[in-house]
Amino acid sequence: MSKIITPDMSGCWVDGARGWRAHVMVLLTALDHGWRPDVGMIRKWSKKRHAYARAVLRAYATRGRVEAPPVRDPWGNTITYAEASAAIFDTGGLLDDAQEYLNTLAPKGHSFGWHEGDFILAPSSWWIETA
Repeated sequence: MSKIITPDMSGCWVDGARGWRAHVMVLLTALDHGWRPDVGMIRKWSKKRHAYARAVLRAYATRGRVEAPPVRDPWGNTITYAEASAAIFDTGGLLDDAQEYLNTLAPKGHSFGWHEGDFILAPSSWWIETA
């Protein structure tokens, strides 16, 4: 995907009907647009940041199924569903980070955000009207 986001791309980027997968789609969209997570010790190893985020997404996608094979991070550590969920959803977690990154790419006067379960790109005036 291109890193360039234009005003004509406004609208729903991820439909909330995807359920828990909507969050994964936002993270994948940010990764596809060049986002590199900035989490803890990973700052030192830039090549491993992308691999770590992908591993967290794989662990989250298991939804805690017992029969799912273990997911390992770039250093060989197992990532559990609970750890992946916390890494994504905790305040300042990967989902917040991804949204902030996408907002740096948003066209002037536009921003990304969640509205009624959908992840959308909209003009700032629209966000004010719907608040």
